[in-house]
Amino acid sequence: MIERLHKTNYFLCFILFFLCLLNSCEKKSPTEPKIEEPKGSAPAIPSIMQLIPTAQEPNRGMFLMIYDASDNEEGFDIERKTFGGTFSHLTTLPANTETYVDWGVEMSTAYTYRIRAFNKFGNSNWSSEKTETSEGPMTGHIFPVYNIADTYVKKSNPNKNYGNEKSLYISIENNENNENILLLFSLPNLPSHAIEFKSAYLRLCEAGGGNTIYPGLLGIYAAPILDQWNENSVTWNNLPGTWLSTYGYAVHDPNKKSFVDIVVSKVVLEWYSGIRPNRGFMLFCDNNYCCYYSKEGYQSGSACLEIDYIW
Repeated sequence: MIERLHKTNYFLCFILFFLCLLNSCEKKSPTEPKIEEPKGSAPAIPSIMQLIPTAQEPNRGMFLMIYDASDNEEGFDIERKTFGGTFSHLTTLPANTETYVDWGVEMSTAYTYRIRAFNKFGNSNWSSEKTETSEGPMTGHIFPVYNIADTYVKKSNPNKNYGNEKSLYISIENNENNENILLLFSLPNLPSHAIEFKSAYLRLCEAGGGNTIYPGLLGIYAAPILDQWNENSVTWNNLPGTWLSTYGYAVHDPNKKSFVDIVVSKVVLEWYSGIRPNRGFMLFCDNNYCCYYSKEGYQSGSACLEIDYIW
């Protein structure tokens, strides 16, 4: 009986030993590797290499050339301020951006910019500041503004209308031959971004084709017309009056230059400001003669205006 109990105890001890051994083996078995977050850093500080004032009508801008000092940025923040002001956020740019144009700045204004890079680990420090002054007043052009009516009148044929002629003649009184040119323009509105009117030029193109030999220099006056007129009915005898207190003037040598530009800024300014109604120009000459293209003769060479404005 005692001997059987001993055998049973040995058997139980063996089983317990085996279970302990299995448990020990399970604790020593390899486990899954621990996943650690990768270590990283914020990007290096970028810089604004160049800051160049630029303009593209109707906007002024600042051109920024950016130096990217890192390869781990996710983007850039740019801040801007004017003289005496504080920085405010201007824009966010994607990674690897090299240039940016800040359109819509005010004219003749000092702007200061700074830039920083960012990624998921944080922001770089702000770059050194860079300052430039935007473009000042600039000149815009409306050209060509072709005439909508043109003709000439002739003293030696006082009742004849020349509204359909292909050339316009101008000459000083010589015996009974005296000719004046009449021109009418539909004045265009200045662009909405224009600050003010600057100047105007009236261009005439000589119609002799280079084969006509003229006597010499021709002095041309361009005076604003006082009364309304019609190119198909106006004659020497019903010629409208003119405002001789304001006029343009230029000298033309048609043997050397095929066109002449007459400065008519004062006349056109009065039209824009409403001082006088726009009823066109009457052209006189103080010596010699010349002929110029009409719109019926050569539309692209007919009388036209160039109007300049400040923006």
